Amino acid sequence: MPATRFWQVALPLLPPDPALSALVGDQPIVAAALARRGFTNVDAARAFLDPAQYRPAPASDLPGMDEATRLLLTAIRAGQKILIWGDFDVDGQTASALLVEALRPLTRIRLHIPDRATDSHGIQLAPLRRLITEESPRVLLTCDTGISAHAAIDEARAHGLITIITDHHDLPATLPRADAIVNPNLLSPGHPLRGLPGVGVVYKLAEALYAGLADDPIFAARVRSPKTLIDLAALGIVADVAPLVGDTRYLLQIGLERLRLTERPGLRALFAVARVDPLRVSAETIGFQVGPRLNAAGRLGDALTAVELLTTADDGRAALLAGTLDGLNQRRRTLQRAIDADARAQIEADPGLLDFTALVLFGERWHGGVLGPAAGRLAEDYARPVLLLCANADDPSLARGSARSAAGYDISAALSAVAGLLRSFGGHPGAAGVSLEIAKIPALRRALSGALAAQPRVDLARRATTLRIDAVIPLEDADRGLAEALARLAPFGEGNPAIVLETDNLEIISAATIDRLHLHRQLILESADGLRTTAYWWNSGERPVPTTRIDLAYTLSLTPAHTVEITTVDVRPHVVPGETAPIARQLFDRRDAAEPHAMLAELRAAIPDMVVWAEGYPRAESPGLTRHELTDDRAGLPLAIFTVPPSSILLREWIARLDPLSVYLFGVIPPAQAPTEFLRQLEGIARFVIAQQAGRIDLDALCGRTAQSEAAVRVGLACLSRIAVAETPDGTLELRLANTERNSASERTRLSTLLDESRAFRAYFARAPLSTLLE
Repeated sequence: MPATRFWQVALPLLPPDPALSALVGDQPIVAAALARRGFTNVDAARAFLDPAQYRPAPASDLPGMDEATRLLLTAIRAGQKILIWGDFDVDGQTASALLVEALRPLTRIRLHIPDRATDSHGIQLAPLRRLITEESPRVLLTCDTGISAHAAIDEARAHGLITIITDHHDLPATLPRADAIVNPNLLSPGHPLRGLPGVGVVYKLAEALYAGLADDPIFAARVRSPKTLIDLAALGIVADVAPLVGDTRYLLQIGLERLRLTERPGLRALFAVARVDPLRVSAETIGFQVGPRLNAAGRLGDALTAVELLTTADDGRAALLAGTLDGLNQRRRTLQRAIDADARAQIEADPGLLDFTALVLFGERWHGGVLGPAAGRLAEDYARPVLLLCANADDPSLARGSARSAAGYDISAALSAVAGLLRSFGGHPGAAGVSLEIAKIPALRRALSGALAAQPRVDLARRATTLRIDAVIPLEDADRGLAEALARLAPFGEGNPAIVLETDNLEIISAATIDRLHLHRQLILESADGLRTTAYWWNSGERPVPTTRIDLAYTLSLTPAHTVEITTVDVRPHVVPGETAPIARQLFDRRDAAEPHAMLAELRAAIPDMVVWAEGYPRAESPGLTRHELTDDRAGLPLAIFTVPPSSILLREWIARLDPLSVYLFGVIPPAQAPTEFLRQLEGIARFVIAQQAGRIDLDALCGRTAQSEAAVRVGLACLSRIAVAETPDGTLELRLANTERNSASERTRLSTLLDESRAFRAYFARAPLSTLLE
């Protein structure tokens, strides 16, 4: 279950330019969203909203493009064969298909895409040598790969080949000695072409080639508009989660228009098996319905199947290939579920795995083709980078696998820092592939966790998984007019997130599951004034349905039938604000104290009646009182928050209850934050209570002793197989020793999530503006 995030409402902006407001139908939320994205100029905003108003950057802006174009034009005019070397993910498939369609009418070509299971990413020497011998190409042209292929490029050059690399992956310390390298990472940050994925790079290459042949009397008749290839670019942009800014957004906008009217038999067949209405194709349908089926070809089959599907002109062949991809996707789901279950069983058997910043797991028989998606799901649920590994089929002493990052972490940089433990690796900040000796996996787990933990503290804001709220509105304002205006900001994705709205004080009337696996829910919600609406809550099957009134964070869109649809992003309990205005109190920031215990001692000497909140310590070592010991007779006294409470709600509740005129904020992190440490601490306290207090303790006291939330303590007790718990009507816990058999996988997962929530708030507490902490 995804960790509950901290909601941060966007700060109000100055009233936008009236012309900007008029551009979006005088919808202030949309005008403010444009301004926050940096579009305060009407002309720039118009170009963002309407691709017809955007002026794309010329292909020649890409470093190396002119030389790559010159070399290819020379080869084309000489009738020389070009060996295209692609990659097996959707970006690589679409880039390969685009080059095939662009070059096949112009010269002889041969396409090669490695097999994921036997070759992995990149350019392997053995198949390269074979293809050079069998095909006698004159040019090696890569797409979506090659930027780290030093040995392969040297090998090709040694055989007399012209070598051209087009790629978008992170640059290595030294570049291969290719004749031309086209990679948008060679551009300065902020350039409109900087975020292009692999398929975007080859689309610009096709633009340049067509322009170079437009006036050639021999080839001009074979040249068509590059716009005929833009649908392929759109597929790859979405599937590769490319940042939707600059030219990348522009290519997707016009690519979606072409996809909706596609004449490709392969795409029509693929839309049919994915149950996608072509006229309603969006970034979302590509990402969740079309992309996974294409990806399944590279993960479980042959990526050339997907390329053939995208380029075939035969309706019957297209239908057959689309059915094959649909079957592979179903198998992919089955394998991924099995890996997910096995991974969670490993965590249950060894909870100490969650004490590491990186979750590194090995399954000898796991299918390597689906490790990436499985790692992505675990990274979301456990809010940390995940690396899943399986045995290498060719060498049982080696492991290979896929990593997925979590918010705020750069997995590629961390792997670079531990490269000495690896045979090979490559990727980008969000995802990577690795290989290493199986015997080195424990050492990699420790080293990778250390490298991730050492990444700059500036990323703490992102690691706290803050949910950005664009606007708080009443339910009646979530209407068709707003949904239509918000749709103009689409397509949404990386770099252009969907607008998130918040509506408070709603009651959940019903929460029915809507699928046979009980993964998704349909909520019926009612506002305080009796207005009802429906909201969909995807992947919420394992989350408890709140029984109190809630605040809802959601996105707003229009269905194909032009009705308003609300999609839940997050929920939280609704907290009724106090009826009286808060008194002015003095706040003193002591969070940067080098020696907080010494500073606290000085404050106590100067302010003898000061109350100190301190939790998580053994009684004899505690510098203050827990929440259970903070009685009402201490109200109004100066208060020091020495250790950070587990949640903002608890912090504000006790500030309101004690009502101090002055508050000193230290922000020391309590001990035992990791699941294994917390459970060890909890069991030790429980055994002490059983031995010394006849097994009786207030739940609130136990929460204070562990410095955790009530929910975390309850779930933690459920994880302790040697402790039995009963609760009396007055809220007292009765503990006794036991030896129970429990299937606690779900409880341990829930506990990990709850502890992640408290860690996230404590990280936020360390950096948040002082005034916002007690609002």
